[in-house]
Amino acid sequence: GMLLGFNKSNANNSAVLLDLPGTARRNHNPCLICAGAPGYGKSYTAKRIVKAELQRGAQAFIVEPDEYGEWATALAGVPNKAVIDMAGGDFGCDALRIFPERVAGSYWLDYMIPMLGLDVRSVAVGRLRTLLTPAARRALGITSTAALMRYIRDIQAPVDEADTRSPQVVQLADDLRPVLLALESWATYEFTRAIFDDALPIPDLAALDVTIWQTGSLDLPDAEEMANPHLYAALSDRQRASIAIYGMLVR
Repeated sequence: GMLLGFNKSNANNSAVLLDLPGTARRNHNPCLICAGAPGYGKSYTAKRIVKAELQRGAQAFIVEPDEYGEWATALAGVPNKAVIDMAGGDFGCDALRIFPERVAGSYWLDYMIPMLGLDVRSVAVGRLRTLLTPAARRALGITSTAALMRYIRDIQAPVDEADTRSPQVVQLADDLRPVLLALESWATYEFTRAIFDDALPIPDLAALDVTIWQTGSLDLPDAEEMANPHLYAALSDRQRASIAIYGMLVR
């Protein structure tokens, strides 16, 4: 394992080794908790451990709530990494792009419907659910949230009176109009760009040595706001977007 320190509590002054991968191979859970008062060296120890594991060939996925980016600074010398501001404009965080095709549509619904404030039992969401099945998305070219918006716009009523659409398409367009209005409104916010801008790159997590997810720019509600229906209903749009983005990060 890596040299974590030396035992000063006895005369042997023996080395303290930490072998997290070895613990996993011995069928134990390789968990480590760093606890202590402020200034006792928790962050310093954690960074030493991560650097050592990287040298041993491990991957690191770090969720950093600190707005000053101490982990990005500590691992500045690692070339193969991505530092992702979850509400920023460097990388995309669109469920239809970041998750495997078989689950992307259902995950999109999990996070976006609460964010948009749509009724999960409504006709609009029912129609949307059928569009987001893997087969429908392949057939219609819905590869992103932006592409979904383009599709719904395309089936809306034409500007002239010569409407050549079939009655089924007209009904679908009418049913999906609340979805399009909600999406277009949310797409105007700068803090939702990671969801709506399909030109942003998606990080190849499997190929990176280090991924640092910076969540300091998210405005996450506290536990009471999440548990109390009255407080949850009063959440700001930024908080609702933060819940959706952080949920996708965790998943």
